Amino acid sequence: MEFNPIAYNNEKLFLKWLNEEVIPCKKPHREFLLVMDVASFHKTNDVNTLLSKSRILPAMIPPGYTSLL
Repeated sequence: MEFNPIAYNNEKLFLKWLNEEVIPCKKPHREFLLVMDVASFHKTNDVNTLLSKSRILPAMIPPGYTSLL
């Protein structure tokens, strides 16, 4: 696991996690559901492009509901 000096996740680390951990575990040619909160780096163009290209469907948890789920 990696983190940045201020211990917050960001788009660069999230993309790295997707490419190195999530996508290699995914079965080829199968859709995959990834449930995430609405952190700003979960919704960038680069993240959305990678998810779409990898056939990963993003599901966003509305603000305030992460702890309930």
